[in-house]
Amino acid sequence: MTSSRSHHSPSPEQPPDFKTEFHPRSNRPPLFHQQEEFGMQNVDQMAADNHPWRPFAEQGDYLFAEIALQAGLNASQVNGLLRLISHISQGKAKVTLRNEVDL
Repeated sequence: MTSSRSHHSPSPEQPPDFKTEFHPRSNRPPLFHQQEEFGMQNVDQMAADNHPWRPFAEQGDYLFAEIALQAGLNASQVNGLLRLISHISQGKAKVTLRNEVDL
């Protein structure tokens, strides 16, 4: 729950424990919080994030990047897999492997 003490400018009587600064392009003012209220949010009032994969354009881009990073793929391997995916989507290649056992 957000406390009534959350505010956009520091209180002169008690300086804030935490200051949250947002990226300049967000056009959001900084937030100031005391320790006991920091990180507390009223989930019922929060808007649902319909695009949690941002800044990626598509969820598939995010999922691909996550797998590539977890696997520690280098640039050549990433580019090769993306070329293969492109060829599959264009009907120029076919992959019949379904899992690790097939591999």
